[in-house]
Amino acid sequence: MTDILIFAGFFAFVGIFITAAIFAERARKRRIEKELTDAGLKVNFSPSKEDQAAAFAQVGRGWSGLRTGSTGVLWTASGAVGTTPVTLLEHRYTTGSGKNRSTHYHTIAAVAAPMHWPTVELAEEHIFHKIGEFFGSKDFKVEDEAFNKRWRIKTESEDFALLVLSPQVQAWTMSLPKGMQIRVGGGAVTIAVSRYLRSESAMMITRCVELSRMLPPELRGWG
Repeated sequence: MTDILIFAGFFAFVGIFITAAIFAERARKRRIEKELTDAGLKVNFSPSKEDQAAAFAQVGRGWSGLRTGSTGVLWTASGAVGTTPVTLLEHRYTTGSGKNRSTHYHTIAAVAAPMHWPTVELAEEHIFHKIGEFFGSKDFKVEDEAFNKRWRIKTESEDFALLVLSPQVQAWTMSLPKGMQIRVGGGAVTIAVSRYLRSESAMMITRCVELSRMLPPELRGWG
């Protein structure tokens, strides 16, 4: 009898946990939908395969290496901030199995850019970058040491990176919250975080549009 009560209590606890998780996810989506609707975007929480592929194409080839590609897109949002069209999506994939199974999320805001632009990627410096430098790995540097200390730059073209990373853009990136990534080129200007959003969705699209509008006019003639 005691064993039955233990099992019943365990399954009741699991049921309560699952129910709480479902309600929390619904509440999160309601917050995101309100933020994005208020910002003028249309949200799609049940995208078709065609919707997934179209949204994933908007983030450019800088994110083409995400595991599962477009099939990992969970939801999308699209619209315009002023006259600038913008896309936002949440992406998920898993690695490992059993106890080693991990779920990875990315939330990416994107504004279209020429596909022929080379890519420039900014990721926050961390200990593994420092270890890599010890063994000879190098990244592109600018003159601002504070910028170099925060951001690790990876680029297909140093000349292109110099144009993208104008003093204005460098100063702007230093004001971004922790945990953000930037990729410019290959079809899009993007800002991303490696997690799902509980809120902040409107901030993501606003920041992305700000960055796209800050890019110097010289880039229009690139290539």
